[in-house]
Amino acid sequence: MAWVNITEAEMDTVLAGFTPVPVEKTLEKVYSKLIRKGDSPVCVRVFSTIQDGANRGVGEDAIRVTLVTKLDGVVKTIGRSKRVYRTDNWKTNLAKRLESVEELIGPSCPKCQSAMQLRKGAHGEFWGCVAYPKCNGTEKA
Repeated sequence: MAWVNITEAEMDTVLAGFTPVPVEKTLEKVYSKLIRKGDSPVCVRVFSTIQDGANRGVGEDAIRVTLVTKLDGVVKTIGRSKRVYRTDNWKTNLAKRLESVEELIGPSCPKCQSAMQLRKGAHGEFWGCVAYPKCNGTEKA
C-alpha cells in the first residue's frame, strides 16, 4: 500500500463531532471528544499528523488514538489503540479504532468512580484505578 496525503479538510470531515485542542509538546493538530463524564472525565484524542495545514512527510508519523483523563489538573493517558498508517484505507482503519476505543476503558472504580485502565500484575491482568496511588481500587479483568 502506498502512503497518501491527508488534508486538514479531510481530517476535519472524518472527525466531525471532535474539537481541535491544544496539546503541549506537539506540533500536530489534535482532536478531542468527551466520551465519559464524571469526576475523572474520559476523552478520546486523535493525533492527526496534520501540521500547519498539511501532513508531515512520509514515515514521520502515523495517526494515533488515545484515551485520556484529567486528574488534579494533569492529563493522563489511560489507553492507546494501534496506529493508523496513512495508506489508502486510513479512513476505514481510523473508524475501526474509534469504534473499539470503548474497549480500552474499564469499569468505573468501585471506590472513587474514576476511570480504570487495564494493568498487568503478578497474578495477571486486572483493572486498576487511574487515580492510583490516591485510590487503590481494582477489579478483575
